[in-house]
Amino acid sequence: MTNTPSNTPSNTPSNSSNHETIALLITGFGFGQRGVARSVQGELAQVGSRATTLVDLDALLGRTATYRVVSGQSGLRGHERERIEDALSGAVVVAACDPGAARILAALTTTDSSPTDPRSHDSTIGDAAIVGPAAFGPLVRRTAAIVTSLAWERYPLFRHGAVVVAGVAGADRQAGSSHGDFGTNHSLSDSVFDLYLATDMLQAMDMAEAGIPADRIVPIGAATCGGFALAASLDRAESRQSCGLDPNLPALLLVTERLRPDEAVGLIGRMDALFVEAKNASKNPPFQLLIDTALDLDTNLALERALETRSWPHVLFGKTDMAHLLWASADALLCTPLDHLVMRGLGLAQFVVTLPSHSELESRIGHEVARRSGLAVGDLHDLTSTLLQVFDRLDRLAPLAAAHRSTKAATYMAMALARLAALPPDQW
Repeated sequence: MTNTPSNTPSNTPSNSSNHETIALLITGFGFGQRGVARSVQGELAQVGSRATTLVDLDALLGRTATYRVVSGQSGLRGHERERIEDALSGAVVVAACDPGAARILAALTTTDSSPTDPRSHDSTIGDAAIVGPAAFGPLVRRTAAIVTSLAWERYPLFRHGAVVVAGVAGADRQAGSSHGDFGTNHSLSDSVFDLYLATDMLQAMDMAEAGIPADRIVPIGAATCGGFALAASLDRAESRQSCGLDPNLPALLLVTERLRPDEAVGLIGRMDALFVEAKNASKNPPFQLLIDTALDLDTNLALERALETRSWPHVLFGKTDMAHLLWASADALLCTPLDHLVMRGLGLAQFVVTLPSHSELESRIGHEVARRSGLAVGDLHDLTSTLLQVFDRLDRLAPLAAAHRSTKAATYMAMALARLAALPPDQW
């Protein structure tokens, strides 16, 4: 596996032609990756090697067409392929920034002509399979995928949507097996991407074990965007003080995304026992509770009413300019197992605890969190005891959580893409 870049490249623009660009593909089928893509675009501007373009495939093809391809209902149609190629004119590197974009990029650079593929359409993809550096006009194009999911093997990041069946222990992984609705059985060595930017070394090792060439994988770190990327470098106690919180009392951040108002209120009820027990024993509260409801006004209102009778330390907030500071104040994150939430928590070096989920994909993400020294709550009856264990052992758990902190993930992504663009054709 390629080591994470450590030396900042020169900001002096190369002698490359101005029409040679790095293109970043995004869709609406990935939460938070738009912000990461914009952060990478900004970092590429600092690197200064080539111009960068952000291509929104939803806007280019239409949301319905994007969903059709991403969900595997059919491949790219001729006019859709032409639109994308026109948008990518002059791009020497094309990077998919979310799972949906990866699926479409894979469709763009491969053929569905295999008679064993039930979704094969003679008019959708074209005649030639293009793997590795792809000749489009006078340029040599390379492809990259920013792997933004802990459950990466559930997404079609491979040729024809081939994925990996990952077992709990990892020993029963079988490369090239199909999974769910994603494609047919093809070898992972047929992967279309020249470069994979992985979340961490554990994910990079899993990908190499699954059959992706190790020299194409770069472990980057958990990418965060905007103010949250800046928050990764902030001190917890100082962040708490700047938010008017007790700087010496650890904090738990509860994010209510995907929770109904009654479910969020129910979690507050389960936590009552922790604070009542501490009060009766004349002890300090185990933690102060921060609750992020984002844009969910119904849940925010329901929690506001529920918290009126609670005297233990808490802060309820929605969309606010201080969100990154409040997130940076928390030692632990409690949330549903959604990629963009757990990735942000890992990027901020928080100890992540995921709630139970009926979704197979989300349960897989919870399992991956647990592999990274986090915890996946199997039953809500165990929630209070789990939280007590976390905060009782916070001093020992903090260094484990810090291993995933990455204050420069977007910078490293930009450096890796710039270096890929700089490779002469004879060095591939």
